[in-house]
Amino acid sequence: MRFVTLLKLAALPGLPALAACAGAAPAGEPEPERLFSMLALDVVSVEQGDLSCYVEAASGEVWQADFDACDPAIAGTRQIARVEQRPVQSAACEGDPDCALTEMAALIVQFTPRAQR
Repeated sequence: MRFVTLLKLAALPGLPALAACAGAAPAGEPEPERLFSMLALDVVSVEQGDLSCYVEAASGEVWQADFDACDPAIAGTRQIARVEQRPVQSAACEGDPDCALTEMAALIVQFTPRAQR
C-alpha cells in the first residue's frame, strides 16, 4: 500500500488539468482561487484517522479525505472524488486536539457515485 501525500495538486500524475473556482474572501479583498481536481476511484476501504479520514483505492493508493466527506458505506463502490488543498491539523500536533498548528494537504472533500461497469 502506498500513501499519497501531495503539496501541489498540479503534481498529480494522470489527472485532468486543475480548475479554479471562486471562494469567499473578506470584505474589500480580492476573491482567492480554489484549485481542485477530480479523481476516479474504486474505493476499497474508508478509515477514520487523527488528522483526516483515509480512503484506500483499488490501485493501492491511500488518499486523505475530509471527515465530512467520509462514509464507510462507499467502500466497494466506484466514486468520483473532488480533491482540494485544505488546512489540516499538523502532524507535529501528534493528535492533540488542543494544538492549533495546521498544514496544507490535498484532501478529498466530496464523493459522487460513478457508473458501474
